[in-house]
Amino acid sequence: MRRTLIIPQVMIDKVNKSISEEPSQSKWRSIEVTTINDVLDRIIDELNIKNKKLSINNVRIEDPDTIKNRIESAGNSSKFTGYFENEKGNVDSLFFYIEPKVDSANDFLARYVMPTLLGIYKNYEDKSRDLHINYMPVYIVSLCTTSRVGN
Repeated sequence: MRRTLIIPQVMIDKVNKSISEEPSQSKWRSIEVTTINDVLDRIIDELNIKNKKLSINNVRIEDPDTIKNRIESAGNSSKFTGYFENEKGNVDSLFFYIEPKVDSANDFLARYVMPTLLGIYKNYEDKSRDLHINYMPVYIVSLCTTSRVGN
């Protein structure tokens, strides 16, 4: 089943800025990335290699509020959240990215991923028979180009 990766416009803006400014620019060039399309292609390729069942073949850009509503989160909108949509139009995986110029990537999960997951759970807790949200995998892609890249 083919999938579309839905990402927030904010991600595109941050990556475009990072590609055009030093010191990030040289880090992007070292992996042969010079445009936002190169970044998106690289993300798709790497995710498809890591999980062949994803079969991502397209990217769509939406605003964070639309993404929040689509993933049925009761929490706030997040500029770091996206999702995967299958051929039937269903959300079947979540996507998060660590922005290019971040000073502390090590607290990303606690600050940005967990609130979104808890917001989704808030909408599902009365509908679910157990403690599972809805069995969606979560993919986190680091676009970090700072010295904290290893976190």
